[in-house]
Amino acid sequence: SDVTVQSFLDALLGNAPKSLHTNSDSNLLIYVTGHGGDQFFKFQDEEELTAQDIADLMDALYAKKKFRQALFIADTCQAFTLFDKLTTPNVLALGTSLKDENAYAHHSDKDLGLAIIERWTYAFLSGYHDRSNPQTTLHEIMVAPFASKQALGAHVGIKEDTSARKFKDVKIAEFFGPKKGTAGSKRTKAPNVEISEASAVNVPQDTYPTLPRNLQVNTEDSLDWHVLERSAHGEGKVSLVNEEEDYSSGSNAIYIALGLLTALLLSTKLEKSIC
Repeated sequence: SDVTVQSFLDALLGNAPKSLHTNSDSNLLIYVTGHGGDQFFKFQDEEELTAQDIADLMDALYAKKKFRQALFIADTCQAFTLFDKLTTPNVLALGTSLKDENAYAHHSDKDLGLAIIERWTYAFLSGYHDRSNPQTTLHEIMVAPFASKQALGAHVGIKEDTSARKFKDVKIAEFFGPKKGTAGSKRTKAPNVEISEASAVNVPQDTYPTLPRNLQVNTEDSLDWHVLERSAHGEGKVSLVNEEEDYSSGSNAIYIALGLLTALLLSTKLEKSIC
């Protein structure tokens, strides 16, 4: 009952006993996953965080000088529509599905009887822990491995038009911190990602995309990735992003991760394929 849209906003804006303590030198990461739809994200099946709420929130955080660079990730059905109203400077946004697309669970916990992690999140975390280094960019690990819809059953959308630094410019370590034993590592190409078919989620075959077991998305070749982007006014466009482009380095920052709402939403999430 304590987890509401208002308490979420208050915590980020500094209006709650336990609030965000950042400044203009901070890098801010907000990640949400759960049930969603066209321009809304559900809180405990009782209320919704809307695309307009997110736009207003980021504007307020920017006005309060709460971040230097922000990264907002949504892993839910129709996730990219949550950023339809977003115009705040220095904000990068990523949604793991487009309008009218579902985000699918990777696997379930048999004891809980619930889907516990999404495909994009699972693949990203695997790539981050096993294959990334201090020079790996957000684009290399969050976008490029999912260029094909076959990888997730949906398209990944990115919004970067209001940010001076793009996904290909920002290092993953700026938001998730350097990993032990990786200092001095050289930059590598986008990692290979393996996604196995979710075996514990019962979804009708006509709605569940066919995903070959041990599918490998090979990113070692020099390919042009087709990435869907959306402008601040909601106009969609397709651009070509070459994986071989040079990436500029970023400065050190405070690493902050907020909005890990998965555990709070498990009680209402029986199958992520139903949005």
